[in-house]
Amino acid sequence: MKSLKQYNRDLKTACSRSDRCAGCGTYIGMGTADRKCERCAPTERVLYGTRKDNEDWQEEIISTNPAVFDKAKAWAKEQGFDRFRIDEIDLSTPPDFTKAIQ
Repeated sequence: MKSLKQYNRDLKTACSRSDRCAGCGTYIGMGTADRKCERCAPTERVLYGTRKDNEDWQEEIISTNPAVFDKAKAWAKEQGFDRFRIDEIDLSTPPDFTKAIQ
């Protein structure tokens, strides 16, 4: 039976650089070159709002600061917004705009 030290040494040699997080170096899986783990991947939360008489696709960014989402929502309601959604954007991957075209 292998000791823990030997097991860790074998794991290090088995895992290539592409199997590790580009940010912190932790193992994240095979074939994940230049990707980051969940702790290192930058994300941003965005509060969107749509005005009362507008279509759903005409939403506007209300805030990108999660700490003030409640206050921002209250302000937006006073300004005529009636529909809201919160989305989390993964900034570690480039956007695919081909999905927006139908």
